[in-house]
Amino acid sequence: MSGFPVKGILFDKDGTLIQFHSFWVPIAEEFTDHLLSSMDANETASGLKETLLESIGLFPGGKVDSKGYLAGGTTADIAGAYLKVLSEYGYGLEQTAGLHEWMTEEIYRLTKAHRDQLLPTADLESVLPRLRDKGLKLGIATADDYESTLFFLNKYGIAHYFDFIGTSDRYEKKPSPFMMNEFCGLTGLQPSEVAIVGDTLTDMRFAQNSEAGLAIGVLSGTSQREELAPYAGLILPSVGELIDEQDQLAWRATRQE
Repeated sequence: MSGFPVKGILFDKDGTLIQFHSFWVPIAEEFTDHLLSSMDANETASGLKETLLESIGLFPGGKVDSKGYLAGGTTADIAGAYLKVLSEYGYGLEQTAGLHEWMTEEIYRLTKAHRDQLLPTADLESVLPRLRDKGLKLGIATADDYESTLFFLNKYGIAHYFDFIGTSDRYEKKPSPFMMNEFCGLTGLQPSEVAIVGDTLTDMRFAQNSEAGLAIGVLSGTSQREELAPYAGLILPSVGELIDEQDQLAWRATRQE
C-alpha cells in the first residue's frame, strides 16, 4: 500500500462509475442488429451476429470477456473488430465504408434511448462531493467517447465535480499515460499523487504506465478479484467504498489496519 498523500483520483467510467452489464450488453446487441439490418444481412451469413459480438468479447448469455473490446476498448476498436469479421464474411469496402462514424453516432443515439438503463455503480451524488470536500481533484479517463460520457454525467448532475474528462475520441487511449499527463497538467498534481480507479486490467496497466501512486480495482464491472489482485494496491466492491460513513478514505483506513 502506497504511503503517498493522495491528492487526486482518475476514474474509469464503464464498470466503475456506470453499471456495465445492464447498459452495454443490450446496447451492443442492438447496434449489431441495426448494423446488420442496414446492410441487408440475411441468414445465409449464418452466425454473423454471434461472431461479431464474440469478436468484441460478448458471448451468449450476456457473458463479457473482461479483456475484450466491449469491456475496455474504444469505439474504433469495436469498429475495427467488426470490419475484420465482415470482411471474412464477404462484405466489401462499399458496404462497410464509414462504419466507425456510424457506430459512434449509433452508440450515442442508443445511450440516449437507453437512458433508464444508464445506472451508477454507487450513490455518486453523495460520494463525489464528499471526495471533493476532502480536497481531492477528480477526473475521468475512459475508452468511451465524449458525448456519451457527458450525457451520463449530465443525467445525474455530476459533471461539475470533475476537473478533467478524458475520452478516447479526444485523447490517446489507455493504457497510454497521456490522459494522466493531461489530468496532472490541469490540476498541478504529480502522477505519484493520483490514484487510478478502474475495473479492468487495462486500467491497472494504465496506472503502471502512468506511474500512478495507487491503483484501485473495483469489482463493480467485468473483472474478478483474482484478475485485479496482482496489479491493484487496493480492491473495493465499488467506488461507493472509497469513503465511508465517517468520511474516512479507503486507502487511509487500510494503512491503519
